[in-house]
Amino acid sequence: MKRYKFTDSKNDVLHQIDEDGKSRMSCAIDHFEYTEWLANGGVTEASDPEPTPAPAPAPTLVEQILASPADLAALKKALGL
Repeated sequence: MKRYKFTDSKNDVLHQIDEDGKSRMSCAIDHFEYTEWLANGGVTEASDPEPTPAPAPAPTLVEQILASPADLAALKKALGL
């Protein structure tokens, strides 16, 4: 028996999951097959949890220097520029 699973936390697009566990089709929540399936007692599976975003990489030395004009001035002075 096929089942449906939301694709993300917005709950407006679904994966249709076939009997073999594979999804070969996605559809909107107003798709006629899905609405018929719901009317016949189907329960939609929640989407997988969204991944936690990776932390931003630490700024490079150049980015750190450019972020502070005072440090840039000190660097230029140290380099005799």
